Amino acid sequence: MAKSPTRLRRLLGWVIQLLLWPLIICLVLSYLSPFISPDKAWWISFFGLAYPIFLLSAIGFVVVFLLTKSRRIYSIGLVLLLGLPLHIRYFSLGWSADQADYPNDNTLRVMSYNVRLFNYYEWLDEDRNTSRDSIYAHIRAVQPDVICFQEYLTVQGSNFIRNNDIRALGDYRYYTEKYSIAKANRRIGIATFSKYPILHSELVEYDNTSKQFAVFTDIVKENDTVRIYNIHLQSIRIQQDDYDFLNHEETSNEDAKNGIKRMIQKLKYAYPLRATQAVSIVQHAQCSPYPVVICGDFNDTPMSYVYNAFNSSFEDAFRGNYLGLGSTYAGKLPAGRIDYIFHSSALEAISFSVQDEAHSDHYAIHTDLILRQ
Repeated sequence: MAKSPTRLRRLLGWVIQLLLWPLIICLVLSYLSPFISPDKAWWISFFGLAYPIFLLSAIGFVVVFLLTKSRRIYSIGLVLLLGLPLHIRYFSLGWSADQADYPNDNTLRVMSYNVRLFNYYEWLDEDRNTSRDSIYAHIRAVQPDVICFQEYLTVQGSNFIRNNDIRALGDYRYYTEKYSIAKANRRIGIATFSKYPILHSELVEYDNTSKQFAVFTDIVKENDTVRIYNIHLQSIRIQQDDYDFLNHEETSNEDAKNGIKRMIQKLKYAYPLRATQAVSIVQHAQCSPYPVVICGDFNDTPMSYVYNAFNSSFEDAFRGNYLGLGSTYAGKLPAGRIDYIFHSSALEAISFSVQDEAHSDHYAIHTDLILRQ
């Protein structure tokens, strides 16, 4: 005998109920993740990472409830409304101002770019010379006043990457570089190039065992001094074999289980380190005698403790100056926006741009800043 429509509706209602409440709990936990340090509860960071999935699922339920005129829309709608201040971290509904409306001597264009060693090891589909030349072309086109490179590479005895080549892209007469890895003829680290004089530059080491660090550089333009922090926070360090199992139909259940476990362990290791590093930089920047710009590869999403640490004390240049999500990661995993430019309240961001084409596993970002009178 066929089930009656009433019984089918009841069954469907129970299924929806079983799915809805776990989703609401997961969404609420993702709201809490920016405010709870991974040092105290590392696992909650996973909910922040999965936040886009929970949000899209919740929106899907809203659509279903609207179509079916279900009262359940009030419960999921209330939870979505409560998270509104957090939702808007992920996208911006603004646009960049015309730089021509501002005097050139009052603006400072800052670029942040994780160049992934200029594709020296040809991890990308294109060859390393093509990647390098495309990166150079983007810098020539944008002409930032200050460039903050992460995963910067120099190769001694080679013409592949030379500091003088970077300097020639736009009269970058001043630069500072700090290297965390020095093997054979290769040096890898952070570099900041500037068209304006560098008053002082200094390494900021994190209070943990990570090889990552930050560099601040005091730039003098006209009569103003601005402190630029070039930072690279702890990477998850997921290698090719860590997610290869996701791409093969013949992967055994045991290999899949081990692959997932390995990725979780790496995330568990990285989250607390990044949190400590973020707090160190924020505390250091709060003591700056000059207006501050903090940019780089944060390796974390807007729904994270790391982002919240910076956002609580500084302004995100992306917000209000860009239209869209502004994803900055171009790698194989859907990480979204993980590169940022923050600034102190003494500065005002009037534009924000994300590179259109990727020639690294990150897109370059840049902003125009003016000193508030």
